[in-house]
Amino acid sequence: LIEFAGQMSTEKWDVMGHSIGGAVAAWIAILAPDIVDQLILTAPGGVQPKDALPLPTDPKKMLAAAYAYPEKIKPDDRTPDVAAKNREMALKYSQGKTRDEDLLGRMGDVKALTLIIQGEQDGIVADGAVQNLRATIPRSHLIYLYGAAHVPEVDQPERFSRLVDDFLT
Repeated sequence: LIEFAGQMSTEKWDVMGHSIGGAVAAWIAILAPDIVDQLILTAPGGVQPKDALPLPTDPKKMLAAAYAYPEKIKPDDRTPDVAAKNREMALKYSQGKTRDEDLLGRMGDVKALTLIIQGEQDGIVADGAVQNLRATIPRSHLIYLYGAAHVPEVDQPERFSRLVDDFLT
């Protein structure tokens, strides 16, 4: 991805990642600082404190941890088998880990202007995790989105969009 981005343009890119995608976005900013202008990390994965509780595996508990307003979720047209396989793959990709020591050790290397967005009701990423990121990433801002959990773009779509737009412009 980094090589592709470098070949596509000589201009810098804005990079955004949510949850485990936040960890990927942070790695891109660390490994390719010359192509990342602004970075947005929404409830980023891989940054949990050492004493964090494990992620819920029960779908109902995961739903409650992820959404302040589950009624706003679009209907899931996946079969139960496909949904179960998707959850299984997510756990496989993260290997059940909520903390990436290598990533945390390199967060101070992020040069991009960074916005960290955290839903104040997030039941997945601990508040201390994002506070640590704010303290570690030199040019970062931490914004809490009230009335939102782990997926603020669903819980508070208009407020989330305005926040991202304001940061990028």
